[in-house]
Amino acid sequence: MKELNLLVSLGHNSSAIGILNDEVIGYEEERLNREKSSSKFPSLSIDKLLSDFDLIEGDSINFHVGHWFDHFDFHEKEHLKESSNFRHYDFDYVSSLRKKYSLSLFTLSEEFTHHDSHAYSALCFLKSNKEDVKLDDYHVLIVDGYGNREEVVSLYNVEDEIPINIMKVKGYEHSLGSLYQFATSFCGMKENEDEYKFLGYESHIQKYLTPEGIELLIERAYDDCRKFYPVELTDNSSDPVVDSEINFKKFSETRNLIHDRLLDVLNFIYNSTKKHNVDEFAKRCIIGFYIQNVLETYCKFILEKYSIKNICVSGGVFYNVKLNNTILNNVDSLCVMPLAGDQGSTLGMYYRQNDKFRLNDLFLGKRNLMRSKESDSALYFENDENLIDFLEEAIMNGEIVNVISGPMEYGPRALCNTTTLALPRSDLVATINEINGRNTVMPMAPIMLEENLDFFFDKKQFEKVVGSLKYMIVTLDYKENMKHPNALRDYRGVMHNYPLNPDEYSGRPQVITGEMNDHYVRKLLARLDERHQVKALINTSFNVHGRPICYSLDDAIGDYEEQMRFVKEKQIETPVSLVCVT
Repeated sequence: MKELNLLVSLGHNSSAIGILNDEVIGYEEERLNREKSSSKFPSLSIDKLLSDFDLIEGDSINFHVGHWFDHFDFHEKEHLKESSNFRHYDFDYVSSLRKKYSLSLFTLSEEFTHHDSHAYSALCFLKSNKEDVKLDDYHVLIVDGYGNREEVVSLYNVEDEIPINIMKVKGYEHSLGSLYQFATSFCGMKENEDEYKFLGYESHIQKYLTPEGIELLIERAYDDCRKFYPVELTDNSSDPVVDSEINFKKFSETRNLIHDRLLDVLNFIYNSTKKHNVDEFAKRCIIGFYIQNVLETYCKFILEKYSIKNICVSGGVFYNVKLNNTILNNVDSLCVMPLAGDQGSTLGMYYRQNDKFRLNDLFLGKRNLMRSKESDSALYFENDENLIDFLEEAIMNGEIVNVISGPMEYGPRALCNTTTLALPRSDLVATINEINGRNTVMPMAPIMLEENLDFFFDKKQFEKVVGSLKYMIVTLDYKENMKHPNALRDYRGVMHNYPLNPDEYSGRPQVITGEMNDHYVRKLLARLDERHQVKALINTSFNVHGRPICYSLDDAIGDYEEQMRFVKEKQIETPVSLVCVT
């Protein structure tokens, strides 16, 4: 009889991971139902896992549910089944599993919270990337939208390899994740989708504010950080709300509260600088710069107050790669869990029970890349040598190549199995954005060999990062040699300038290590370096704006055909191709 550990994450970007013996498979529901940032119960993902592991009736399932419900025993309360508050959980689907399999259901408890699961997942990732690490030398910081009973920030010591909570902030109004989320809607963008764009907008702040105005905005962010986001234990929400996953009324009020705060920030800046009637772009630049300063100031407060030298971080706020850079520059060692959102938190539930578990990579989604419909859109390669030959010629000719190959990446990052590759020039960044219908405010990530890291970045900085540089989740500061006109010409597309120092640049690399010796992208990068002295490429996710990253070959063909529609409509001359590695 098989015994499958099934790890289910609820809410936006819902997902499921299956672990059987040493095999790990995982899917985000959006990749299968094709709904961007889907919050539907991940039944398609679970069904796929049951098929992948070939479970039969009578097999055993340990069903772990990561959640933020106030009722820790919600699954036992039949009357909640009809409640719209529990729309993220499918009681009937889980009941059908009970009828077919021997199912043991594990949920969080008052003793083990949502933030605890994040903390364990961070330690799991740290241990997976540095086996001899002394976990007790680290603190763990969790910052997200909210967890159980309105927990929004949690800090842990590690004792005997167990995270021990030493600080917890509660209350939606103190949530840095909610600040980011609601700032997005305040600026007319989509919540839980467009938050990352603020990093692009804030870099233009000097176009809209004088140095005096910028200094006022920095001071305001500092004051508001101390006023609204306490670095201290609070317990203003210890009583659970009856029959609710969260306090929806209070959460809605928090949205209005944060919108009011941000409007007050704008009015303060307008009145102080005599600026009025600014456009939407300027508004996004000002708010983006403000919230980034709040985030960075808050984390520096914590690092200083608790004298933190080595830290693991997790929670959705740490998808902010520039925030991670600030933390890196204030500690001796940093490890960022690349599955910083709730997709990764259930791994912490599993690791707590099995501390021998290691997360070796994020290529977790099994897929068949055979065609289900006739199309001559894709070029097919079975032989690595032929593939590398094609990619070398196309990329060096300035072409854009979409690649779909092998297992699906789990999580929000394109790790070169579902990716778009090109030379790292700024004109190609603009073209890639055009053919995907994307906003143009953000630069793209460089992909490079580990041995070329010190060509771009300072060893004293990147050697402090544990594991995370493989996943484009930490920015590093480019070295002085990258300011040379030739370097700016060749690599500007993967260089992001600092808002107040436009001649200083950062990048969020995906570093290809020896663990990927057999991967086509390592062979490609080695070829380009040896023959053409090209030491990095653009790597961005293969998906048209508004659609999830491609899962199947049919998805890829559909997105490629949409790209070609943009090419024709905008009369783009740059060649664009689709490659499938079977």
